[in-house]
Amino acid sequence: MRGSGDLFVIFPTIVFGADTPPDGHSIRRRATLYWNIAKAAIRRPRLVPHLIGAAWAFRARGWYRRPPFLPLPPASYLFWRLDTAYGDPAAEPPLDELERYLV
Repeated sequence: MRGSGDLFVIFPTIVFGADTPPDGHSIRRRATLYWNIAKAAIRRPRLVPHLIGAAWAFRARGWYRRPPFLPLPPASYLFWRLDTAYGDPAAEPPLDELERYLV
């Protein structure tokens, strides 16, 4: 059986809830990702209910205590998902893949 030390080696940003992944991507990268998701919602309004549902399902704990006071997923989770899906936490998912994931 693996110990909690192994969990830290595998998922350090998830365990400690860091705002940036270990390779140094900034909060600006997260803002760019959110901006691209907002542009996708403007282009395809039928995605809005799915985006709201996903944001609520993956919201950070205590989101109402920290600015911007929105139920958004933690940055560490987003970077981890992008890293596991595309092999790069700085990847920008194409609109059609984002739509397939949400719908």
